[in-house]
Amino acid sequence: MDTLDTLKLAPFNLNDADIAWVKKTRDSLSACDKVRQIYCPMGVYDDPENAKVLAKLKPGGLFRLIGPDLEAAWNATRIAIESSDVPMLIAGDLEGGAYCLPYNTAALNQIGVAACNDAALSEAIATVIAEEGALMGYNWSFTPVLDINAKFRSAIVGTRSYGSNVDTIVREAVIHIKTMQTHGIATTAKHWPGEGYDDRDQHLVTTVNPLSYDEWEASFGKIYRHMINHGVMSVMSAHIALPSWVKMRYPNAGREAFRPGSVSRVLNVELLRDTLEFNGVVVSDATPMGGLSSWAEKEEYVPDVVQNGCDMYLFGYPNDIDIGILFKALSTGRLTEERLEEAVTRVLGLKAALGLHKKNLTRCCRRWQTFAKNCAQRKASRCQRSRSSSRSRWSKTCRPRCPLRWPNTGERSSSPRVYCVSRPVRKRAIWKRLKTTCAAEVSSCVTLCPHCP
Repeated sequence: MDTLDTLKLAPFNLNDADIAWVKKTRDSLSACDKVRQIYCPMGVYDDPENAKVLAKLKPGGLFRLIGPDLEAAWNATRIAIESSDVPMLIAGDLEGGAYCLPYNTAALNQIGVAACNDAALSEAIATVIAEEGALMGYNWSFTPVLDINAKFRSAIVGTRSYGSNVDTIVREAVIHIKTMQTHGIATTAKHWPGEGYDDRDQHLVTTVNPLSYDEWEASFGKIYRHMINHGVMSVMSAHIALPSWVKMRYPNAGREAFRPGSVSRVLNVELLRDTLEFNGVVVSDATPMGGLSSWAEKEEYVPDVVQNGCDMYLFGYPNDIDIGILFKALSTGRLTEERLEEAVTRVLGLKAALGLHKKNLTRCCRRWQTFAKNCAQRKASRCQRSRSSSRSRWSKTCRPRCPLRWPNTGERSSSPRVYCVSRPVRKRAIWKRLKTTCAAEVSSCVTLCPHCP
């Protein structure tokens, strides 16, 4: 099936007019601009000049790490959006917890959300994150984290996971996906093909998912199938190997069985696309990580990320050096033109599915001005309450000082605190729920020590 025809199917669900826009936009791009469309660099600074420099590179997306100045952050994002001829994806980790934007409503991290075991509360938290994220210009969230918190020494998972119970992960992730995408923010299932069993760090070295295929199918396979069936729009392929699946398909795979998922055609195409029938966008995990660069030299892994199934190249910069590497790969056949066309088509399809080609920036600016005013009022209210902290419920916290006991293993964490709650949430109903939940056992996610008060 032609890639344009697949855009009529889930999760894109485009009509003929939207597909016509994708085709017209794709065909109008030069070869260089098509390469730029599959890049999503990181925009760390809120400096307007830096935003203009990034916009001139014409990337398909921009991952925004914003600073503490609300107006400066919005202006930098707005410059990037206005300077792009093709609508731009603005991505971020809208997870809650420590990943909350500095001036937004404080929200629970994923393990705290799962601990509450309340679908209405989960939806309310996701709604707040989505609404405030959208007002800051975000339209693509690299959430939810679907990793299983099987081993507490995992350097990646921790409180970013919904816990160790597969059914809990599925329940909470589906709520998050539906809520975020209802508010116009595409979601991303990560970290494919599944993390939580290796105590090494993908930022430093390729990690390995050690599960047998049957074990993987009963856990991560079940999780990802549910996410795909509920319309998740993208999947993040991480620097994680899944040797059991590769060896099942290719018994003599040898070293290739430990190839990172981000550059593995077997995992991204044969397993994710063909077996699980995922039709959305596949984005690589951050390409500067040691989990990728320790596998191969840059001239090899840059084209391999795209050729082996990723449609978007995360944290690379579409400058002359990277573009030169991809054009060289095109000339040698390491990267095919057909694969590049497919990746660009899916990226543009995601933009059309979000309606970015129809959005009115003036209306967005008016909504942002209202949001900024509310943030200023909330900040002033916090300052006033801090002067009378003895009467303020915001001075209360719910952080039991006891180690964790993981229900599946019986192992105990050396961490002195349970970070099931990061900061109190603004809404009174949520706050009341947290007060009662944090003193209780944390159901299927983590079990509190019996000596906990």
